[in-house]
Amino acid sequence: MNISHFGGTFSDVSLEEAYDMLKIRFGSGVNEFWISFEGEYPCLAVMINGGLGSVTYFSDDSCAGSQSFGGENEGKSVTFYTNTPEEKTELDGRYAVSSALAVRAAREFISTGKRPECIEWAEL
Repeated sequence: MNISHFGGTFSDVSLEEAYDMLKIRFGSGVNEFWISFEGEYPCLAVMINGGLGSVTYFSDDSCAGSQSFGGENEGKSVTFYTNTPEEKTELDGRYAVSSALAVRAAREFISTGKRPECIEWAEL
């Protein structure tokens, strides 16, 4: 398994190492994880900012995929960080979920290699 996050890119990551990496946070509790297996796809992108998370699943390189759907922050803009703890991106709040649920989805993807079933999805 391959995992990239603000601390670097890591190959041949074991299940236990992957679970430990999902706990890593920078600055004020932020990180972004890209998780894949032997090939580039399927992959899961997980953004964490404090108590909120966002999860995007890509089945292939067509940019079609699924976005987590939380619905709790509808009408709000939520800030996440991409590439570095300083690079901000704004996301429609309805696509935010709790950070605990985002990590749970990542753990499920790591265990199964399939789109997690523990969260609701919106198709991209």
